Amino acid sequence: MKKFLAYAILFVCICSFAKAEENANPESGNNSDAPSEFKHLVDTEVTHQDTSIKVKPGAPPGFEDLANPQTTAVDVYYGDRLVGTTLATYTPETIEFDYPEEIVSLIPRIENFEAVQEALSGPLETNADKLCLTEIQRDCGFLEPAVAGIIFDEGYFRLTVFINAYYLENQNIAYSKFIPESETGFSTIGSNNISFSGNDNEDNYTFASSEIFGYKQSRFRFDWDLSNTKNISVNNISLQNDKSVWTSEAGVFKSSTRNSSFYNEIELLGARLYSSTNTRTDLDYSYSTDIFLFLSSPSVVEIYKDEKLAAAQEYEAGNQQIDTRHLPNGSYPITLRITDSQGVTREEEYFFAKTELLPPKDQPLYFAELGKIGESEQDNLFPKFIDKYFGRAGASYRLQDNLGANFELLQSSDIGVIQGGGVYLGNQYNIQSNLMYSNEGDWGIDLNGQMKKFGSQFNLNYRKVDNNDESNFENEISIIPQSFTQASFSASRAFAGGTINFRARQNKRGENDSVDSIGLQYRRPIYRKNRYQINFNTSGFIEDDDMSINLGLTFTRSANSFQLSSNTRYTYEDNNGITDSDVEYFGNAVYSDQDPTFGKYSLGLHVNDTVSSKSVGARARSQSSLGKMDLLLENIDNETSDDITRYLGNASFSIFSSDKKLAWGGEQRADSGVIIELESDATDSPFEVFVNRQPYGYAETGKSTVIALRSYNEYEIQIKPRGDEIVHFDDRVRRVTLYPGNVETLSWEVSPITILISNAVSEDGSPVEFAKFENTINFAATDAGGWFQIEIADREPLVLSKQGKPLCEIVLPEFEVQQGVAFLDEIVCSPIQDLPKSQ
Repeated sequence: MKKFLAYAILFVCICSFAKAEENANPESGNNSDAPSEFKHLVDTEVTHQDTSIKVKPGAPPGFEDLANPQTTAVDVYYGDRLVGTTLATYTPETIEFDYPEEIVSLIPRIENFEAVQEALSGPLETNADKLCLTEIQRDCGFLEPAVAGIIFDEGYFRLTVFINAYYLENQNIAYSKFIPESETGFSTIGSNNISFSGNDNEDNYTFASSEIFGYKQSRFRFDWDLSNTKNISVNNISLQNDKSVWTSEAGVFKSSTRNSSFYNEIELLGARLYSSTNTRTDLDYSYSTDIFLFLSSPSVVEIYKDEKLAAAQEYEAGNQQIDTRHLPNGSYPITLRITDSQGVTREEEYFFAKTELLPPKDQPLYFAELGKIGESEQDNLFPKFIDKYFGRAGASYRLQDNLGANFELLQSSDIGVIQGGGVYLGNQYNIQSNLMYSNEGDWGIDLNGQMKKFGSQFNLNYRKVDNNDESNFENEISIIPQSFTQASFSASRAFAGGTINFRARQNKRGENDSVDSIGLQYRRPIYRKNRYQINFNTSGFIEDDDMSINLGLTFTRSANSFQLSSNTRYTYEDNNGITDSDVEYFGNAVYSDQDPTFGKYSLGLHVNDTVSSKSVGARARSQSSLGKMDLLLENIDNETSDDITRYLGNASFSIFSSDKKLAWGGEQRADSGVIIELESDATDSPFEVFVNRQPYGYAETGKSTVIALRSYNEYEIQIKPRGDEIVHFDDRVRRVTLYPGNVETLSWEVSPITILISNAVSEDGSPVEFAKFENTINFAATDAGGWFQIEIADREPLVLSKQGKPLCEIVLPEFEVQQGVAFLDEIVCSPIQDLPKSQ
C-alpha cells in the first residue's frame, strides 16, 4: 500500500511539472503569456540547449526606495582588521566614500597615496558577489584590483579595502636578532631582600640591597649587605655598559666563570669584557648545580654563602631538590644547614656553580678579566686588596648544531691553570664534560649527562677536584677549592599507573667522611573526581646507617579559594640501630585570594603528628605591588628535647624612580621595570596591567604603580579598565625596551565617558542629517532624522561637518547623567562664526 501511494505521488509531481513547463514555453517560443507582474523582471528562454535565467536591473514595484542612494556609517577593514569607521553613500550596485582621504590615512604602508585615493574616490563597485556566505565557501572575500578596490557587505555595513601590492611599501619579515637599544633616561632601582630565621636559641638575618643607577645601556651598580654574622659589607661597585653583544665592567666585582665549575669566587679590583647572549631575542641558556637532600622529616634548609644567610625555606620529608634560584651567578662553596622536625641540626657543604651552556652557532662567546685580588674581612666595609694579580680569558664555540667546545686560561701570582671541555647533544641525551689541570698538579673533572630512553629519564652528575695543597685554607685566598667529590644518579619512569623514582648520591669534602644515600619512591593517583583527589605514596631511603620506610595516602580537596590536604602514613625508622614505627598524620588548610590593592595572598595552617614530634604552625604569603613576603611560624613538641618555637621568612621590595617619579613595590624582584601613572580628576576606576598580553598586576588612578620586569627584554604594555564605570583612555599598546637599571614611566589620562543620545536640529528646526561629528571620542554621525548617539569625555562644544566642511556647532546645555547615559530631546546646532574658509 505504501509503495502504491509513493508511486502515485511521484506521478502527480511529474504531470504538474510538465504542465508548468508547457505554460512557460509555448510553441511560439516567447513569454507573452507570462504573468504581467513579472514581465519587467524576468526574460526567460528555456530550451533543451539553454536553461539560463536572465535578470533585468531595477527594483520591483513598491521597492524603488531601496535602490535610491543611502548614507550611513560603515566599518572599514583592511587586512581583516578594523581600521576605522567612515560615512559612505551606497546603492545596490555602488558605494561612494564621503571622505576618501580618511580611508587612505587609515591604511598603513601606502607608498602612492595619490593613486590609491583616486582609485577609492567616486562610485565604486560593491563586489557583493565576492562575499563569503558560508564558512566552507572558497574563492571569495578577496580582490586583486589594478590599484585599489572594495567588497561591501550591506547586511553588516562592513567594507573591506584591497590594495595592489605595487602601491604598498615593502614589508620585510619582522625578525630582530637583538633587542632594540634603550631610550630610557636617568633612572634608579633599589632592590632589597630580607632573609631571617630563628628559634628559642638563636636568630639570624641578612639584609641585602642592590642599587642601580641607569642611563640607556649604561649603569653604575652598588651591592651591599648587612647580617648579624658579618656586619655590613660591600660586594660590588662598578660601571657597566652593554653594546650589541659586548658587556664591559670596571670597578670592584666578583670574578665569574663562563664554562668551569672548578674555581672559588675571587673578588677583583679591575676590569672585564665579555660577549653574551643577554641582548639576543632568540635564545637564553643558563645552567646551575642541582642539589638534592634526603630529609627524613619536614625540615628547614638554610643556605649560607660567605657565612651569610642567602635563602631559607621549609621542605617536606623525602629526597628534595633545593631551591637555588635566588643565588647569584658564579661558582663558590655554600653551606646548607638542615634542621629537622626534632630540632636536630646538621650541615653539609657543596660547591655551587651557575654557568652558560652551548653558545649560538653564529656567535662564539669570549671573555677576559684582569685585576687585583681582594679578600673580605669581618669588620671591613670594603674588601682588602693584596699584592696579587689575577687574569683569565677563554672562549666557547658551537662546532656543530649539537657539539660545542670551550677552553680557558687562568694565571695569577701563585698558579696557572688550563681548562677545556665540550657539550654534545644526542638523540634524547646530552653529555657535558670539563677537565682542569694546574702547574701545581691540581686537577679536576666535571661530567654531566641526561637521557630519555625506554620510557625513562636518567640523570648523572659527577664532579671531583683534587687539590694538592690542603693546608691553610682558612687563612689564604685559594683559587682552587678544597678537594671534594660529588656524585648523583637518578632515574624515573611511569609504572603501574603511577611514577617510580630512584635516586643515589655521594658527597665528600676534604678529609670528611663521605655521605652516601639511596632512595626509592612510588606515587600513584587512585581517585580523582571534580575537586577531590587521593594519591597512594610509598618510599624507602637509606643514608649511611639510617633507614626510613613510608607507606600512606594523600587526600586533597580544592574548592574555589580553599584547599584542604591531609597525609596519613605508616612510618618505620632505623636510626643507627634504634628502631621506631608509628602512624603519622599531616594536615594543611590554605586560603588563597587576589585583590587589586593587596595582590595575591594566602593564609595557611598546618598540624603534624610524627613518630618523634608534634607541631602546629601558620604560614602567610603575599605578592602585591608593595612587594613579596613569605612568613612561617611554628611550635614543635619533641619527645626527646624541649619544645621549640621557630620562625623563618623572606621579604623583598624595590624602590623605582624615573622622570622625577618615585614608586615603591613590584611583585617580583628585578633590575628593571616600568612605573604606571594613571591621571584623572574625576574617576578612581581600577585598571589591570597587561605585559605581553598577560595580566601582570593592578593600577589605580592617582597612584604610581611599579611593574618589575626582567632586563634585556622588549615588552608590550597595555591597561584595561576593571571597574563598573565607563572611561576613556588611550588603549594603544606601549612598547619599551629595558636594560639593567632602566625604569620607564608610562602615563595615561583617564576620563569618565558619558553616552549622549539626542536629536540635532538647525535653528529653523529642520534635522541636521548625515553630518559627521569632528571632536567626539569615536566616529559618530547623525542619521536622516538628525538623531545620534555619541561618547563624550567633557562638555566642550561639538562640531559637525559635511563633505569635510564645518557645518554647525552644538553648545551642550546642563544635563543629568544616570549610569553613564544622558538623554536630550533636541539640541540646536548653530552656524559656526568666524571660522577660516579653509576649514
